[in-house]
Amino acid sequence: MFRSTTIALIAATTLTNAINFCGDLSPHLPSECSCEDQNEGATVKCGIDFFGEDTITLTGDLELCQSPARATIVIDDSKFGIHHELAGLTAGKALDFPIPGLSLDVPDIGSVGVNAVFDIEGDIENLEIKLGLDACGTVLGHNACGSELTDELPIYVLDHTFDFDSLCKQAMKEAETRLYKIRNNDNRTEYLVKNEKEKQNSTNKTKIL
Repeated sequence: MFRSTTIALIAATTLTNAINFCGDLSPHLPSECSCEDQNEGATVKCGIDFFGEDTITLTGDLELCQSPARATIVIDDSKFGIHHELAGLTAGKALDFPIPGLSLDVPDIGSVGVNAVFDIEGDIENLEIKLGLDACGTVLGHNACGSELTDELPIYVLDHTFDFDSLCKQAMKEAETRLYKIRNNDNRTEYLVKNEKEKQNSTNKTKIL
């Protein structure tokens, strides 16, 4: 009984409603994307139809309230058995990364390698986010990428500038509240442990007598 009560107290401090970052992000995402709120950002997941040749799943874990903002990008492709993670991405460092093993034959373009493209610029009051896919190939013996191949590239699932200042302030307040509850429950747990030991000691003494 004592153990279950202690666990319940600790668990109760970790449950909280995430701030609604997706309320700002979702209107700027295409229908093939989903958005899930996290404590200081959101997870965006999109199934991208790449010129009818393949569907590539692109997932972005966005830590929007960090300074600088951070992200982890994951690319999945069941057709080629690809699962590739790009971690440690930060604002101010644009990414145009060739995805290993992901090449496609695109009509009217030819054979191309698919790239993950990502960029965050600015601060939480003026945060520009770009997330999507691009491609590079050879045209007339010369390497070309993106709009040099076709004006349909890059394919962005997110390309917008946001103001997350108020949401990040809410997230910070939520974090402080959780920490306060955890500390209080730690004290409460310590009291329960001490009280339980005293009861056990008293019971043992009674049995001896």
